[in-house]
Amino acid sequence: MPYVKRTVKAGDVIETWKGHTKRIHPNGAKRAKNFKDTEKAQMDANEKRAEANLRWLMNANFSKNDMHVVLQYWEKPTSIEEMEEDARKFLSVLRKECKKCGIVLKYVLAFETKRMSNPHIHIVLNKMNMEIITESWAKVTKLGSANFKPLDDRGNHAELASYFIKESKKTVERWKKGQKHKKRFWCSKNLEHPEPKYEIIQSNSWKKEPKAREGYALYKDKNGVTVHNGVSEITGYAWQEYFEVKIHPNPIRRGKSC
Repeated sequence: MPYVKRTVKAGDVIETWKGHTKRIHPNGAKRAKNFKDTEKAQMDANEKRAEANLRWLMNANFSKNDMHVVLQYWEKPTSIEEMEEDARKFLSVLRKECKKCGIVLKYVLAFETKRMSNPHIHIVLNKMNMEIITESWAKVTKLGSANFKPLDDRGNHAELASYFIKESKKTVERWKKGQKHKKRFWCSKNLEHPEPKYEIIQSNSWKKEPKAREGYALYKDKNGVTVHNGVSEITGYAWQEYFEVKIHPNPIRRGKSC
């Protein structure tokens, strides 16, 4: 009476998903009465899959003091095509500037085009001097600015990945209306791509309250939840998901330094 266990090691995070599928589930297991194997449910599943892929990339390649940068436009009429061209120019300029400083550029990029706000480009970059970024963006447009937010030390960038996917959704829908097939996000070729490990566990069920392995702690989301349980709208079967984050000892503080 098995279930599927998927494990992904990405940076300091070990992500575990357990669940039954249409082919792998306990004998006699009943599907939830309200499951919806519909086109919308499939679209939602695709969104979650895109979010998971982005989360794995971010967790594996970016850490504390790397940056989430928002490249803003001061004028709203900028088209998606213009934003794409500007992004290519910006990355080309930035790559050259990084090379001068001996920095190997790593990035993940997504576009946002809301009706109620000016369009902007979200990009996660490895640590570098902010002036390199602002000057590179200024060479692309004189009618824009760059806002910065360092990544924190929680290790799991799930919320940021979710934000990228959510905010780029309308942009992707507009691309589709123009009969254009675009990626949900861009990323540099030098990123590490974590590979999920799948196992079939011969057991009737899984622990309702899993414990973190030695040296790790269960990650709490913004609502204070560590373990997520649910029912798939595609299969009608139960699933469980949780994140374990590596514990790093606090560094010894020796006073302030310049």
